[in-house]
Amino acid sequence: MRSAAGSPRISAGARPYDGRFAPFPLAVLPFTTDELNEKSRAAILRLGAKQEGIVRHERIMPDGRKRNSARFSIIDDEWPGVKARLRERLAR
Repeated sequence: MRSAAGSPRISAGARPYDGRFAPFPLAVLPFTTDELNEKSRAAILRLGAKQEGIVRHERIMPDGRKRNSARFSIIDDEWPGVKARLRERLAR
């Protein structure tokens, strides 16, 4: 499902992340994607995650390319704001 702006809508699939901070004292929710995957990087940022950096040559891909990975995270102090924005977007 896409919004009028063309970006994917946040689905109910985002809801399981709520439990990542609630029942256990986790300090960080990490996300990793290929540095070249601009759509995934943009979607992760829209969730409210912050980019931590790029891990160079983290993996060797089947075609032999050395993949750089973009790392993102949401920390526990940020979660209430991220959760509120997600709920707001889901309500639309």
